[in-house]
Amino acid sequence: VLLDAAYDASPRDLKDHWVPLLNLVVGGVGLTTVAVAGVVHLLEPAMPWAAAFTLGFGPGTRRLYRALFPALRVVMRADMKIDDARTARSREKVLAALDRLEAELQPSGYLVGDRFSVADLTAAALLAPVVFLPPEFPYAPPGPLPAPVARWREAFAGRRASHWAAEMYRRHRGTSAEIAA
Repeated sequence: VLLDAAYDASPRDLKDHWVPLLNLVVGGVGLTTVAVAGVVHLLEPAMPWAAAFTLGFGPGTRRLYRALFPALRVVMRADMKIDDARTARSREKVLAALDRLEAELQPSGYLVGDRFSVADLTAAALLAPVVFLPPEFPYAPPGPLPAPVARWREAFAGRRASHWAAEMYRRHRGTSAEIAA
């Protein structure tokens, strides 16, 4: 949306509103980065936060984050109220959600009725990181999985929900033009 709006904006509009636009862009990127790192750390608590923030980045960026992260970690853990008890509860919630999904699967192999629905689409998309990443996922992974993420993924590999999500991608996604290229 922002990119599309930027194409239609005049240089004068951009100049007049550069501060809120910059805040929105930096805030959006920052929020997304924190959310992704938070999910990665939630799913693999042993992974250092700095590693969770730098998945897919080059070695220079990873070194910079490692140098800055000890101070940021204290602030972020306090601000986000992250502690071992909450992490354990969050992990239990993920397992309960997988249990629920597995219990809701119909004999047809779908969540609702006997054909693919928005429920299947949503659940399979949310589980894509668990099956990390099915061959039909639209983008190639950034490289080999870091060891803690690979261990986390392997912990769920035998789950019926993991197999189901991969099957939904296989049946209903098709081959990605991005990956096929």
